Amino acid sequence: MAEGQVPATTASSTPPASGSMLPVVSGEGFPSVTDVLAQPAVRKAMPAIITLLTIVVFLIAYSLAKEPPYRSIYPGLSESDRQAAFEALSGAEFDVKIDPESGDLIVTDERYHEARLFLASRGLPQEASVGGVGSLSEDASMTTSQFMEQVRYIAAMEQELARSVSQISSVASARVHLAAPKQSVFVRNRTPAKASVVVTPHQGRIISNSQVEAIIHMVSSSVPYLATDDVVVVDQRGKLLTDANRNASMQLSSSQMEHKLSIEENYRTRIEA
Repeated sequence: MAEGQVPATTASSTPPASGSMLPVVSGEGFPSVTDVLAQPAVRKAMPAIITLLTIVVFLIAYSLAKEPPYRSIYPGLSESDRQAAFEALSGAEFDVKIDPESGDLIVTDERYHEARLFLASRGLPQEASVGGVGSLSEDASMTTSQFMEQVRYIAAMEQELARSVSQISSVASARVHLAAPKQSVFVRNRTPAKASVVVTPHQGRIISNSQVEAIIHMVSSSVPYLATDDVVVVDQRGKLLTDANRNASMQLSSSQMEHKLSIEENYRTRIEA
C-alpha cells in the first residue's frame, strides 16, 4: 500500500459497540425482523404490545358480533295495526322483529325514523292506541325539564282516555284534549281543569245519550279537579252532543214537573168540589 493512502473501510467492518441499542445493519441498509426483535427494548415492550393487539382484536370481534340496537316503533299498537305494520315493514325489507317481552314491533335504531315515515305513508296506525302511559319511559332523560314532563304526562293521559273511549261499541275512534293547568297549593287559587272529546261512531251507528253521559263521567273521574260540566263531547261532524244530552235531561225534569202540577191541580179541583 502506498504511503499516505488510508485503507477503505466497509459498513460491516466496524462492529457495534458493546451494549449498543442500534440494530445490526445488513448489506442492503435495513435491519431485519430478527435483529429488531432481538433488541432489549423490544423484548421489554413485547408483552404490552401483545396485550394491546389482543384487546384490539377482541374489540373488533365484539363490534362485529354485537347486534345493532333496536327500538320500539309504536308502543301499544292494537293487534290489527301490529299485524298490518309487520307485513308492511317486512315487505319493504326492514329488519323488523317482535319484542318477546312487550310484544311491540322493534326495528334497528338507525332506521327508526324511516320506519315511522313509511308506516305513516301507508296510513298506519289506523286506531287511536299509540302511546299512553307506557310511552313515558321512552326517550327518558335526566335533563328533561318539569314542564316537558307535565306535557308528556298530559299527552299520555289523553291517549289513554281516547283508547278507553274507543272501547265503547258505538265509537270507532276518539280523541281527547285536556286543559289541566298546574294547580296551586292554595285551594281558592286552583284552576279547574277542562276536557273536550271528539268521537267518531261506526258507520250506521249513533252515540246514545247514555253513552255520552258515560264518556263525560269517565273522563271527569280520570282527571283531578275536572267537573262533569267542564267536559264537552263533539262528534266528527262538529255536532255538540253534550248540550243535547243535558237538554234532554232538562226536558225530562220539566215533564216530571208538569206531571206533578197536573196531579196537584187535579187534587185541588176535587177538594174545591
